[in-house]
Amino acid sequence: MLAAPLVEETVFRGYIYPVLARSFGVPAGVFVTGVLFGLIHAEQLRGAWGQLALLMIVGIVFTFARARTGTVLASYLLHLSYNSTLCIGFYFGTEGLRRFPDAFWTFCCVLTA
Repeated sequence: MLAAPLVEETVFRGYIYPVLARSFGVPAGVFVTGVLFGLIHAEQLRGAWGQLALLMIVGIVFTFARARTGTVLASYLLHLSYNSTLCIGFYFGTEGLRRFPDAFWTFCCVLTA
């Protein structure tokens, strides 16, 4: 739950965003980095276009935080908060992971997303 956001934030907001912002301007850098962040999750979402669009918006928000503060730490903390909220919702939504048989493995997948 800590490693995936760290890697994703380092790659997207630490490396990709600064290059795009310098080359095309901050607004375009924020937008394109956010969209790329969403698209990197396309395979695991397998055609769930609504969730993919949501992740693009989330990526734009994370990148905006990076642009506004000038540090990847801001987007990393947002990413951790977002993933933690999803995990907590998933846990309670499945009655403590008891409501369906593959809950444990699904939960493991969510933790690594």
